[in-house]
Amino acid sequence: MYSLKDLERLLHIKAQTLRNWEKRYNLISPCRTDQNCRCYTEEDFALLSDITLLKSQGYKLCELAEKDNHSIQSIASQIRKSEQELSEHIDLIMDTLIQLNIERLEKLFDRLLHQYSLDQMIQVVILPLLDQFNLLWLTGRVYTIHERILGQLLKRKLYHACEELTATVNPNSSRILLYSPDSDHKSYLLTIIQYLLLRSNNYQVLPVGMQVTTDELMPVLSNQQVDAVMVLLTDSFAYGELDAWIDKLKHSLQPFPLYVVLFPALRSSLKSHSGVTVFQGMDPLIFAYDTL
Repeated sequence: MYSLKDLERLLHIKAQTLRNWEKRYNLISPCRTDQNCRCYTEEDFALLSDITLLKSQGYKLCELAEKDNHSIQSIASQIRKSEQELSEHIDLIMDTLIQLNIERLEKLFDRLLHQYSLDQMIQVVILPLLDQFNLLWLTGRVYTIHERILGQLLKRKLYHACEELTATVNPNSSRILLYSPDSDHKSYLLTIIQYLLLRSNNYQVLPVGMQVTTDELMPVLSNQQVDAVMVLLTDSFAYGELDAWIDKLKHSLQPFPLYVVLFPALRSSLKSHSGVTVFQGMDPLIFAYDTL
């Protein structure tokens, strides 16, 4: 049996969101303990995992509420089968990148994007590929030139998708200012985050770029209607420095809510920062649409 807190941790979904799924859409009917606390069976967990997957692929909860559990399971199973096939291309893409065969790399991406959705590509290929790239960087098998080539390719593939999504975002949606203080050659990471935020159809995104200092943010925040700030960090921090940096930034940006994306994950454990949400890597962003 799983508690609500267990599901919150395993599915990267806030407890209140799960309660809303239950009350508003009747997607799940958990049993109750003697203390009237929700508890979930293995079947409940599997169903919620399927719903989370389908939601990340663009399905709306109102659509899923009209389907029976078997239909949801069947659709999710097909998606997972496609993703398993898709994941087999990661090593081929990495080998092609290491060989600096730019023409072949472009063709590989185009072929996969013809067969699979961009959402699937990001979740199953691009993010795992970036994790693998960071490991190879530590062993000296890839260099800055490889990252620049990969980054330029990813930005080209995501640019038009971001433009199309921006045109359809509700103008009354919350507006998030997105930036990074880090090196400009990692700007493709901001483009991925921008896509993930826009893909939720709940947020407007104001990307202000890389190598932006806190002082440079102030005029933008004063002149733009912004509801929150999201910062991408990719550089290493010495022990204790990251917590101090986040505290200082939070103080400077008050009263704006602050979201911090650590990619790659810079620290597995941070102290709690009131008013700050920290994402260890980008994967949680895929399932965080209801938590921002």
